[in-house]
Amino acid sequence: MSFANKRPGGRILPVRRLTPQVDPQKQFEKLATAIGDIYGHKISQLSYEELYRTGYNLVLSKNGALAYDGVKGVIESHLDNCVHKDILGHISTLRTNPTLSNHEAFLWSLRVLWSEHVTTMLVIKDVLMYVDKVYVKDAQLPSVYDMGMYVFRDQVLLASHKRICIEVTKSVLSQISSERCGEQVNRSVLRGVVDML
Repeated sequence: MSFANKRPGGRILPVRRLTPQVDPQKQFEKLATAIGDIYGHKISQLSYEELYRTGYNLVLSKNGALAYDGVKGVIESHLDNCVHKDILGHISTLRTNPTLSNHEAFLWSLRVLWSEHVTTMLVIKDVLMYVDKVYVKDAQLPSVYDMGMYVFRDQVLLASHKRICIEVTKSVLSQISSERCGEQVNRSVLRGVVDML
């Protein structure tokens, strides 16, 4: 038996494919821009495969925290902008003129913000599915969707300096009181706001 025909000991391993090094901050900026597009209703311009791969690469390169916390920050800033633009104007109107129609307009705008947020979070959850499966599970954090719901609660409803929760309670009670007095109220708005709470 010749030694030329014998292989040296050990196993032959397949060649490891290295992923090209991409700056994690640039990858996250791509996700942040996409989330802005999702909030801006420009979903048709996005490539879900590319965004999923971006989240996947962030987790593989041990930057899952950047993806998760960064997305949370983007959602917080978007909700804060929406509250300042849409909701706080209704609250100041309610304080000066608390009519039934003003209460309904306030609740309607809050319901629209909530339904858009839920729809957007469903899309973001789908894009960050790998972040949910791997990073969130290992770090024992709330899922991306649940985190988005908690952010809405904290940024919109429970933010003490905005007093939105107090105004929601007053408006809902005002609507219920008006209906009991025989006035016509928009029940779908009430139902939507109560579901949100």
